[in-house]
Amino acid sequence: MEGQTEIVKHLLQNPKLNPNQRSKEGWTPLNCAITNGKTDVVRLLIEREDVDVNLPNKDDGIPPLANAAEQTDEDCLRLILDREDVDLNRADHDGNTALHLAVKQEDPDIVAALLEYDGLGLDLKNEDGDTPLAMARELGNDAIVDML
Repeated sequence: MEGQTEIVKHLLQNPKLNPNQRSKEGWTPLNCAITNGKTDVVRLLIEREDVDVNLPNKDDGIPPLANAAEQTDEDCLRLILDREDVDLNRADHDGNTALHLAVKQEDPDIVAALLEYDGLGLDLKNEDGDTPLAMARELGNDAIVDML
């Protein structure tokens, strides 16, 4: 794995490289790294100011922050949250924000990490009309209900 990180580091030194270029399947490099649990690659990408931390995949519309929440990857989530330009409430094609997906995964650590940030939309509804709180209640997750 270390070798792959070094290759990515080398590629990112090329000024002509577009680090936001989607794959044929419509996936962004950042979302690929998150989905595959490549925290070191996520860190390398996040360090570049020209990487769009809000750019979603084309197929499902999932932005990187929501993807990290869905993958329950707190390290990647915090790396993204550290970027000032992150949109905390960017939703996927189903209207799910990072908070919706953290609740859906029933991960209190991810929910808690998101709640540390001002501007998080607690009352945003997804396409099903559910807020994160409504989802937590439906799942019967009292710990997350209490957090929200």
